[in-house]
Amino acid sequence: IDTDLLEVFGENQGKYMIKNINASLQKLEWDLIETKKTIHFECSLLGDFNALNITAAFLMARELGIDEKILLHRVKNL
Repeated sequence: IDTDLLEVFGENQGKYMIKNINASLQKLEWDLIETKKTIHFECSLLGDFNALNITAAFLMARELGIDEKILLHRVKNL
């Protein structure tokens, strides 16, 4: 495996870090911290583990060229 192509993310490590996870019965919110910006996510799915799953899908889709604004809109409507 060419490790130059791998990206690491998580709550406490990596190029992308997930912070401020707030999971309630009404919504799930969290922030994705990148080198120069923070992206806020919000959706109605239950379970803080979904922050990791959605972030992984978001990063892959963005890498494939899907517009970030479209992705955030779709996440909000989950």
